[in-house]
Amino acid sequence: MLDDAVVWTDESGKIVSCNKAFHAMTNRPHDEVVGGCFADLAPLTRARLPLGSGEHPVDHVLASPDAVRETLELALGDTRRTLEIHGARSVLPGGGAALVFVLRDQDALARAEEAAREASRQLTVTNQELQSFLQSISHDLRAPLRTIDGFSQALSEDYAAVLDARGHGYVARVRAGVARMVHLLDDLLGLSRLASAELHDEPVDLSRLAREIAEGLAQTHPDQAVTVAIQADVTCRGDSRLLGVVLASLFDNAWKFTAKVEHPRVEFGVHDERDRSVCFVRDNGVGFDMAHKDRLFIPFQRLHPVEEYPGAGVGLAAVRRIVHRHGGTTWAEGATGAGATFSFTLPTLVVGAGAAAVEARTQDRAPRTT
Repeated sequence: MLDDAVVWTDESGKIVSCNKAFHAMTNRPHDEVVGGCFADLAPLTRARLPLGSGEHPVDHVLASPDAVRETLELALGDTRRTLEIHGARSVLPGGGAALVFVLRDQDALARAEEAAREASRQLTVTNQELQSFLQSISHDLRAPLRTIDGFSQALSEDYAAVLDARGHGYVARVRAGVARMVHLLDDLLGLSRLASAELHDEPVDLSRLAREIAEGLAQTHPDQAVTVAIQADVTCRGDSRLLGVVLASLFDNAWKFTAKVEHPRVEFGVHDERDRSVCFVRDNGVGFDMAHKDRLFIPFQRLHPVEEYPGAGVGLAAVRRIVHRHGGTTWAEGATGAGATFSFTLPTLVVGAGAAAVEARTQDRAPRTT
């Protein structure tokens, strides 16, 4: 961010005070600036002046009852700078009339904007190259994986009578490892696409999305009786597809880690925290040790054995990327054996008046809100 130079003068144009940015512009120390004449330290040049203007900003402000805004070229130090200047009458802290001027370097601003555009172009190119690289890796790795899986299957079938139970077990583990590798490649590609996918700005009913996701999980896990509480009338603006991925990942985690709890419960809602509204998905599952909370949102980092709780460890990384792209933040709180709460903010989050959570038990009926 560029720093604007600020100068305070008395009505004669003598500098009373200034900030560090003005020292940097004039390349002069404090003692040489304060007490000096603004018009002498930053004289007008005759190049690129507005048509019909020949006044120094001090004279212009003194002659005008209103605030002044103009673009002029001043000689500052050894250089000429095109500045957008805002000037107005003011009052000194100890009393007395004063003039205040804010100087914004247009040339530096133009250079900074061009640098930002170039950085954006480079980032786009880098993302495209990364996407192509990941797709190439995925394609190149799938061929040998298919070969390994195919010959493992042939070995299991054609030599079924030769292999003992241990041999069949080894083959099964090889094929399971291949399948996991394929899933990891799919997850890696999916995660990379989230960083470059175009965001759509549209109204999103988060409560409806949460209800639909919970209903889907209830159907795919009919033996798991989960009490679900979903707060109604929670809406925002954003990309409905990507925000659906956020809620699906959080609900799927909650379902997974409450599978061994006697009375599983999952909640979706909003609460106020430090003058902001915070969305959360809370469960009473196995939880986690807060000492490892920083690992939760890192791709392929796991806090629980994959044999007990399957998954590749990319869901929460996807949640963080999507929420960040919407201008929000994510964090998690939990305790071992005492459940977990995953929270996120969204700048456009809105909660309807009187929107209370409605509970439903998935073995009795699909979760719903009114």
